[in-house]
Parts: sequence; C-alpha cells; structure tokens
Amino acid sequence: DINNPDATTAYLLAVIAARTNNFNDVTANLSTAMQRNSAMKAQAATDLEFAKYRSNSTFQSLIR
Repeated sequence: DINNPDATTAYLLAVIAARTNNFNDVTANLSTAMQRNSAMKAQAATDLEFAKYRSNSTFQSLIR
C-alpha cells in the first residue's frame, strides 16, 4: 500500500524521488524505509541511485 508503505515500497519511492530530483521526498521515504528495516541504511549508503546526495550532510546523517 503506497499510503502506508513497507520498507521496500518506501525505498523505491525514495529512488523515484532521487530520479526526479526531489530531495525532500528522498529523505522522507528513506527515513520511513529505515524505520521499517534498518538494513536499508547500508543499502542506501552504496546505492548509485543516491550518489548525487552522498556529499549532502542531511543525507549523510540519515544513513549513519
């Protein structure tokens, strides 16, 4: 359900947000994904979809 996403759905919504240059939705959806599955932190840290955000301090604090 997209209105109450599980970890995978939230992560994929973050990927879509990254592809459409919507940083607020990237962080919101990654935060949801990580709350539901902490393993998503490690995945996001190395995922090329988020490469352009790796130097962003907000993104860095999210994946720590």
